[in-house]
Amino acid sequence: MTGLAVVGAGALGAGALAGTAVAAGAGPAATPPSAPQRQTVSGVAANGVQLSMSVPAQLPLDLPGQQLPEREVDVAVKDVGGQGYSGDVNVNLTSEGSGVSTVSLRLDHYDLASGAWETETIPADQGSFGVTDSVTVPAGGSQVLKLRLSPGTTAVDDVKVTASADGASVVAAIPVTGPAFQGSGMTASARVGTATVLTGTLTNPTDVGLQHVPVVLMLCPSGPTGCVAHASDVKVEVQGSGGAWHGVSVVDAAGSVPMHATVLPDLAVAAGGTAQFSV
Repeated sequence: MTGLAVVGAGALGAGALAGTAVAAGAGPAATPPSAPQRQTVSGVAANGVQLSMSVPAQLPLDLPGQQLPEREVDVAVKDVGGQGYSGDVNVNLTSEGSGVSTVSLRLDHYDLASGAWETETIPADQGSFGVTDSVTVPAGGSQVLKLRLSPGTTAVDDVKVTASADGASVVAAIPVTGPAFQGSGMTASARVGTATVLTGTLTNPTDVGLQHVPVVLMLCPSGPTGCVAHASDVKVEVQGSGGAWHGVSVVDAAGSVPMHATVLPDLAVAAGGTAQFSV
């Protein structure tokens, strides 16, 4: 038998499912929580000023074709010296992790003067970005500055938020979360008449429920050289929830889309959940 190269991927995988193999379905959709969990951190007072932040407990990645709602970061500037404070507050955002960039970071900033939200333009490939507000805090009073942010589609470890004013500072690191797909059972060779069982696991550590996730098995993803030539040469079956196997259609390669089979067209994974299947 001619060789058979196999790649299994969920539609949330890194680019593996671009093209008509996925476009035929509705595509993945997400249901964010109405009130995401938050964390609060406080800084040490300096020069009569103390800063604190209320930030999201996590920042879920956007889905392909669907931007998730940005999550709010509130920076509180409090006068603790009894003299009041008038000056700048700087808030800096840094994406942390290997090979990171803020190219996909989305940021809105609440403008105190106009009372409106404004979208910030973050230069491509810039690992850090900052905004500045001028505030006037009365003696014993406080002022809250607001940002809304999303990591976009770039998978980084976290987004570090640092606020500073007149020597006082506060830092929070917000974890970036996203679904992960893993496959097992791949073998170095295939034998005619002998089934190779592949197991796929889609894990969703985010607080966002996922629906309508298509799972596609890519066959000969590098082209026909050294692989089977036609869809009729391959039989693909998927195991249902009751343990029974049923066949799914294999589609011949077309243009840049390799030979493939949509094994699960409409997978759902709850927030914090895991879905597993066998092919």
